Parts: sequence; C-alpha cells; structure tokens
Amino acid sequence: MGGRRKMLVALMLATVALLSVPTSAECPNACSGNGACMAKDMCNCYKNYEGNDCLDRTCQFGYAHADTPKGDIDYDQVRTTVGWILKDSQQFPAETYEYFSPDAIASEAHFYMECSNKGLCDRTLGTCVCFDGYEGVACQRAACPNKCSGRGTCESISELGLKAPGTLVGNPDNVSPVTYDLWDSKVTYGCRCDPWYHGADCSLRSCKVGVDPMFLSVGTATFEVFVLHVWLDATAFPTTQTPSQL
Repeated sequence: MGGRRKMLVALMLATVALLSVPTSAECPNACSGNGACMAKDMCNCYKNYEGNDCLDRTCQFGYAHADTPKGDIDYDQVRTTVGWILKDSQQFPAETYEYFSPDAIASEAHFYMECSNKGLCDRTLGTCVCFDGYEGVACQRAACPNKCSGRGTCESISELGLKAPGTLVGNPDNVSPVTYDLWDSKVTYGCRCDPWYHGADCSLRSCKVGVDPMFLSVGTATFEVFVLHVWLDATAFPTTQTPSQL
C-alpha cells in the first residue's frame, strides 16, 4: 500500500514538472519573415506589410477621390464622432471610428486611402493597379485622355486655372488668371492643347474664324460691320404728313 502511494505521488510530481516546462509561441507561417511573433501567436508586421502572417504588401496611399470620413485627417482636433474601434493601423493611419455623424466637418471627405480608392493593391508586389482614367503610384491623379494625342500638355486644374485664357485659340496672354486651391487642385488633370488643336484630348483641328478665312480671332467672335447712311428730303413729303406718319 505504501509503495503504491509513493508511485502515485511520483506520477503527480512528474505531471507538474511537465506542465511547468516553458513553451514558445508559434505564429502562422513564422510571420513570413516580415514581422515579429508576439503573444497569443499574433504577428506584429513590419512597415509596409500586413495580414495574419505578414505576407501581404501594403500599397501607397493618396487622397481619396471619393470616400467615407474615417478620422481627423487634417489634425485640427475637430470631430463629430466618438468611439474608437481601430488605432495605430497602417491601413487606416488616421484611425477609424465606430460610427459617423451626418453633420460631418467640411473639407474632410477625402482621406488618405490605399491606392486613393481608384485602384486595387497587388499584395504580392505592393503596387497599385489603377482603374481606367487614373494614374500615379497611388492612383492619386486623373490621367489625361489619350495622353493629349501628342498635341498638348497634361496639366493640373490648378495650372489650367492660372493660364486658362491661354487655351483660347490665338490668345498667348494670361488674362484674369483663376487661382484654384481646393483638394483636387493637384489631382484633376486636363489637356492644354497646342495652337490649332482643341478638344478634350487635343485630337481636333481648329479652323480659322473671323471676317475672312485668313483672319484668326483672338478668342472672341469677330463680326463684319456695315455702316448705312440714310438721307431724307423733307420737301418730298406733303406738308400735312411727316416721315414718322408714313
């Protein structure tokens, strides 16, 4: 009986010893070599990597062409929402709230988003595949149609505004420039056509206009003017009537 009790005690001690052996965490795919394995088998990915095993690449960010507000992007500390649900994330560097107020702060509708919300991220290469009509490493700007057909320059709406009258046929001067500095001043692009070309992609030839085919207007219509002189002889009318009564 005593021997059996000793064996039972020894077995219990052995079990306790086994349970006290330290164990190490094992993260999925060893974090793919792109992160550190942390507590609870969770990967803490290095910069520009994401995913459960840090295998996916993070693409470039840019101002979203269209988006739902997800934080205080201009850091003016003015917020209309409460309840944080995500912080310190590469995917949402401006944090993410739990809900949004319908009374959103003005000028905060275009936040930093991956591929500017106008492309898809290639997680293998970490590059943006832009939708048609957009270009740039983060799809952050609109592409000029047909590359302006090789007959013009692709410029931002800010540049076009400062030199807008120069786009008129025959007018080389900048008259009354327009300063445009809204959120898309460096995002929206268009073609400034070379002389004798026009159209959204500068693919159309411009015809001469004016009083004769060899005259080129400077941006405004030129009309031919006729001067008509009329003489009335009062002696030709009866004395009882005037020209206004005829």
